[in-house]
Amino acid sequence: MIPLQHEHAPVASGYQLLANQAYYRVIWIQDPSATYCINNTIVRTGPTLYCICPGQPVSFLSNASCNGFIIGFTDEFLSGQQDNNDAISSYRLFKSFKDNFVVTPGPSSLAAMNDLLLTFLGEKDPCDLLWTEITARHLKIFLLYLAQHMISKKPENSNHYNNTLSNKYLDLVEAQFTIKKSVRDYARALYVTPNHLNKIVKDETGFTARQHIQKKIISAAKREIYLSGISMKQVAHQLGFDDIAHFSKFFKKASGISFSGFKKTLSHQTNIA
Repeated sequence: MIPLQHEHAPVASGYQLLANQAYYRVIWIQDPSATYCINNTIVRTGPTLYCICPGQPVSFLSNASCNGFIIGFTDEFLSGQQDNNDAISSYRLFKSFKDNFVVTPGPSSLAAMNDLLLTFLGEKDPCDLLWTEITARHLKIFLLYLAQHMISKKPENSNHYNNTLSNKYLDLVEAQFTIKKSVRDYARALYVTPNHLNKIVKDETGFTARQHIQKKIISAAKREIYLSGISMKQVAHQLGFDDIAHFSKFFKKASGISFSGFKKTLSHQTNIA
């Protein structure tokens, strides 16, 4: 299981949020009387959520403290859970956030989402090994409420071809990542050039075609380590790597930590709990 990385904070006076490549963020304004500025546009409305993609340049400025939350989570959180739901997978959520920057769910959905936030904010105990799992499930339900509202809205600038090609590619990666590890292989199967595939996938999901292959392999490897603690040789074999040294280099380069280092991190967390 991938450790959950998230953040939350009250929306303070003068707070500014700029582009951050690592995080998805949701700014939830709960004060109907607050006046605030998003990307130099003055806004004064009822309860509103602003959905921000990784790398999206956004500034937020309030002339006074207002009630609300700032919730942040990584792409790794979205792609690394065993029970990952397709509606909130990283590539679909990126597309939804990009097409639905401003979201205003109905009163009943807002009430349920508020209860979810208050529940997992009040149960924080990093020393409990199950805390990450509990928090992850609460946050997933929160995101499903968002996705439910986003799916009901059809973006005017939606490109059917780009969306279809991107989804076909991601479905192929899901099914064949242990066999095909080159963008060229997937491009050939989809009858497009690798450069074209990379451009479309990057535009639709925020990540290159190659990054999606890497993320899928690393996520599967970490899941195997967490669930069974098997050796690097066994993990490499399950993921279609014949050369253990090559897999070791791939794991460290793609994840930023060595295979043995990741195993030690998990062992340390278990000992603390």
